[in-house]
Amino acid sequence: MMDTTFKLDLKTLIMIVTFATGLAGVYYSFQSRLDATEYKVESVKTENVLIQKRLDNMDKRINRLKKNKTKSPAGR
Repeated sequence: MMDTTFKLDLKTLIMIVTFATGLAGVYYSFQSRLDATEYKVESVKTENVLIQKRLDNMDKRINRLKKNKTKSPAGR
């Protein structure tokens, strides 16, 4: 039979745990930043829609004013 015992000394175990903890910290930090960025993007999208609606309304008003101006008599 083959001996399949695997020994880890304390230094190696501490190094592995430290590395894994560091990776977990980096993961959760990036995840938090990603969530915050996604929230900001959604906020900008909403603001963009509102601005577009206002611009559309302004375009309609300008077009109505232009039509009214062309319909009015030349003497005014």
